[in-house]
Amino acid sequence: MVAGGVSGPGSDHPDASVITSFPGLGSLSGAHAWFPFGGGPRACFGARFALVEMVLVLATLAQRFHLDIDPGVVTPVAGLQLQPAEALRATLRKRAARTVQ
Repeated sequence: MVAGGVSGPGSDHPDASVITSFPGLGSLSGAHAWFPFGGGPRACFGARFALVEMVLVLATLAQRFHLDIDPGVVTPVAGLQLQPAEALRATLRKRAARTVQ
């Protein structure tokens, strides 16, 4: 039995985050339709571990790869954080192996 329909990655509407048809809830859409790790008394107890693990994975990737951002003008947009107004084109290169002496 399917409790509701979800639009998002892998669906017909990959750019939308809409949850529909949950009994008693009606339709949920917008910025609060998807909240990683949940919130309130039923929040994921592994959320802090997952965030720490994410930092370690990114640090490991940064040691092994280099991100070259294509030259051009980047126009920042202020929000909760600064972000580019348009998508950035970048190339991922594997770093040369370092030898330990």
